[in-house]
Amino acid sequence: MKRAAIISILSLGLLYLGGCGQAPKKDVPQVQPPAASLPKPPGTETSEAEKRGDHLAAAREYSQRAAQSSADEKHFYQLRMAENLLLGGYLEPARQALQEMQSKQLNPDHRSSRQILLARIARQDRQPRVMLDYLSITPDTSVSVPLRKQYFELRASAYQMLGNHFEYARERIRLEPYLAKDEIEANHESIWNALSLINTQLLYQFRSQPPPNQLSGWLELAHLSKAYLNRPQLMKQKLKEWRR
Repeated sequence: MKRAAIISILSLGLLYLGGCGQAPKKDVPQVQPPAASLPKPPGTETSEAEKRGDHLAAAREYSQRAAQSSADEKHFYQLRMAENLLLGGYLEPARQALQEMQSKQLNPDHRSSRQILLARIARQDRQPRVMLDYLSITPDTSVSVPLRKQYFELRASAYQMLGNHFEYARERIRLEPYLAKDEIEANHESIWNALSLINTQLLYQFRSQPPPNQLSGWLELAHLSKAYLNRPQLMKQKLKEWRR
């Protein structure tokens, strides 16, 4: 059977997962600033300076508002200040502002936003292991969807920087429930690309849970594509078993 036919067989499996059988062409969009997606406490407003892209002026304005506010409003403005410092390239002041915030005093959204911002600063510094330290606790279900999405995007980014293809794929799978429909295909391409870089033996060893576990399903499909590449008829039979 020619290569095109083999690819066609594999594409059936990927379509079953909701993906596609082509090699990846692009990654999903970069992580967006987290604090900007926070639920706004009543009475809080976005800085005019931030709207026009003057991040340093916006940071100063948010700092002043934080000093005049209390509780959630104060924390909200502190996070917006740190985010604007980050966006303006003032990494060390942003890090210091975030580290001065007491994590235990923050609500779940603010606590997650703080950790995400610290992880983003670590990414700018090319420190993937520091990123993972900041992202070691998975946000609970009370945390807003945009923040949970950014959490998994950043963890995937850290593993990509480390060259850990397996964990990168795992985080991309965990990310999927938070993606828009038009982002899912690119995410599947990223998962497939990562698994294609893992050798056949490791793909087999990494399988840990039976169907319908998604990670094991992806690993099995990637294993089939490698193990039976030169035996297309057997691959076709194995793919039927995999789909069942």
